[in-house]
Amino acid sequence: MTVLRYIKTPLIDIIASALLWWGTSIASAVIQPAHVGFSCDDVSIRKPRVPEIVSSMLLHWVTLLVPILCFVMVELVKIYLIDQDEEFADGEIRQSKLTRVLLRVLHVISWHFLTMAITELLTTVAKLSVGRLRPYFLEVCRPAVDTESCATRPIYITHYECTDPHGSSVGARKSFFSGHSSNSMAAATFVVLYIQGRLVNDCQGWGKTVPNRKDAPLSTFHNGYAQRIKNACSSDRSMGPLFR
Repeated sequence: MTVLRYIKTPLIDIIASALLWWGTSIASAVIQPAHVGFSCDDVSIRKPRVPEIVSSMLLHWVTLLVPILCFVMVELVKIYLIDQDEEFADGEIRQSKLTRVLLRVLHVISWHFLTMAITELLTTVAKLSVGRLRPYFLEVCRPAVDTESCATRPIYITHYECTDPHGSSVGARKSFFSGHSSNSMAAATFVVLYIQGRLVNDCQGWGKTVPNRKDAPLSTFHNGYAQRIKNACSSDRSMGPLFR
């Protein structure tokens, strides 16, 4: 019952963030982006359309699952090699180490989901507000104007209608922000800051030694490595010597 009480909040946060993400995706599909004009001689929107190398679905899976794998690995190291039975978070007292890992990972995942949901929301708002044209805009839009005859003249066209029968011209007006760039950057930044806060700043924890026990095969490795960490932390130098 104690464990359930402490996992309820992060689970609710994860569900709320997922709903925000889902709602943002629906809004992006329903709401039309801003209608902006284009210059007839703009060669940057005359590119051919090519298949995506990284699909949006693959991007979302990678930006969710890869960070979660990092969270699990970091928390395993924290509990089994650093904190052990000396430092406890809320709800961890008298819990097994695996349960403690679960509690910590769930809390981090809840913050990561919120980060990605807010990133998706801000990206969608920017896409719909700016309405910047993608490089393949003319190919998929096929505007009802003679774009070939004015290709060499600086004519700015504001009133036009797309004749694309497949409706793919809507997506061609959502170039900025880049969804791939914003989502991948948000996930990478979150993971870097998380590792910085959980491991790099915990020099004293890495400097602790553990008793040599027959049932703890990692203790010998940890004690030897801990001494190197301890020496590096006690010096005025950076963490560079650890990786030489």
